[in-house]
Amino acid sequence: MKNKLIAAACAVLALAVTLAACGNKYLVITDAYGNTHLAVTDAEGNTVLNQNGDIEVYVTDEDGDPVTLENGGYDIGGIPFPSLVSDGDTIETPDYTLTMPDGWTADKNGRFVRDDNANTYIQVSDLGALDDGETLDTYFASQREGQEAFLAQVQEQYPNAELGYDTHLFTAKQIDSRLVDFRVPQDDGTMFYYALNIYYVYKDKLFKVDYVCSNGSYDETFDVLGVLDYNLVMK
Repeated sequence: MKNKLIAAACAVLALAVTLAACGNKYLVITDAYGNTHLAVTDAEGNTVLNQNGDIEVYVTDEDGDPVTLENGGYDIGGIPFPSLVSDGDTIETPDYTLTMPDGWTADKNGRFVRDDNANTYIQVSDLGALDDGETLDTYFASQREGQEAFLAQVQEQYPNAELGYDTHLFTAKQIDSRLVDFRVPQDDGTMFYYALNIYYVYKDKLFKVDYVCSNGSYDETFDVLGVLDYNLVMK
């Protein structure tokens, strides 16, 4: 994992102010318990992670100033990096960063919605480590029976509903993925419901991306795979 994170991605933690102390400016961040800290930043203003993946912060004295050690350096501590940081068009976790184009907004639950319409959303989920001997293909195959049973239920009301299976290579990281394409068209040909599920493995962990368009919100001009190819960055 990279040893630094863009400060903008930590804006959900930041108070968006700087504090003048000892002639320097420090980024003030708030932890999960509401306590404020002075974040260590690099020359580019990026927050810094220690070897444990925690955000480095200055240990401060009773006046809120960084504590100076005898060798002239600063006493450095750390606070846990949050499981998810949401900032407008960017979501960041310890595993990935996803930035979406104009019109998409990140919420605090790790989901992007389009044009403030919850009917269209994208979400990346960490499904956990693979079991011993399990692969992307064996997991994908294990899900197929349930998916096809669900399709049969939907077809009772929407006979034209269909499932499609495919593969895709994320070019930026050369990550192989498996796709499930679920479509529910209406009689007039418009798409009542569309879902694309993308499964992939990175560093022995299984991830899933859900792209869902419900209640007729499907936009066939939006290239979701093209966006994810370069905007989904795995660490």
